[in-house]
Amino acid sequence: MNLSPHFTLDELTITDHRTLDNTPNASEIENGKRLAALLELVKNAVGGKPVMINSAFRSKAVNDAVDSSDGSQHRKFCAADLRVP
Repeated sequence: MNLSPHFTLDELTITDHRTLDNTPNASEIENGKRLAALLELVKNAVGGKPVMINSAFRSKAVNDAVDSSDGSQHRKFCAADLRVP
């Protein structure tokens, strides 16, 4: 599922903790669409270079596994850790 022209749901929910469910609910997906729109602006700002997502959405189980705070914006699909090679 595309959340924006260059970012997919799979790309923004990938995790190294593949045994844990990392599926966002409907309202989280709506947040993910807004996040993807912001990431499109980042992609434009860096001249179209690849924007590599290290982490975006995290379910409670995944967030606990990475020892992150329950208040993390990743839990709401409102944050992304990224890099531009």
